[in-house]
Amino acid sequence: MRRSTGVRRLTFALCLVLAACGGGDDDDVSAQSDVTTSSSTTSSTTTSSTTTTTVAGDEASTTTSTSRPASGSPTTAAPAPTTTAAPTTTAAPATTTTGPRPTTHVPVRTTDFAFDPPNLSAPAGPMHFEATNDDAAAHTFTIDGTSVDIPLPPNGSGTAQATLEAGTYDFRCRLHASMTGTLTVA
Repeated sequence: MRRSTGVRRLTFALCLVLAACGGGDDDDVSAQSDVTTSSSTTSSTTTSSTTTTTVAGDEASTTTSTSRPASGSPTTAAPAPTTTAAPTTTAAPATTTTGPRPTTHVPVRTTDFAFDPPNLSAPAGPMHFEATNDDAAAHTFTIDGTSVDIPLPPNGSGTAQATLEAGTYDFRCRLHASMTGTLTVA
């Protein structure tokens, strides 16, 4: 009784396979046949499958084989994954911010009715002028074309600030025409 139940189950399974595949009539399926073959082919773009069930007496076996499409058959490959690069950003050019230019100290002396040194030089930018009078007479330290005009009492001193661009400037004593000099700003 046990073997008969196994054959019935196998026959029922075979009927389900045939029904799912759309093959065969009910008249073709018989529990008494020595060999029943079911063939189902599933086509896809990459594989096909065939299932064969053999029933011989009370014993049954099932064989499944899978094959690739024949050469020259059209196949469709899965689309290749795409990668989208992140948008690039461009950094703003580096800017250098400089603070205020340092103030240049420019000393000058008046001795024996002459400027010492008679030729001065300084970098362009803010300047601090310091004039010292070593004479017993009053003088001035005046740079033409600028606001620098320092009065120098006898044996005294004075200061002034100015921001000068590159160029050559003449300086003089407004009280004594023979006292002159040159300031070169680079």
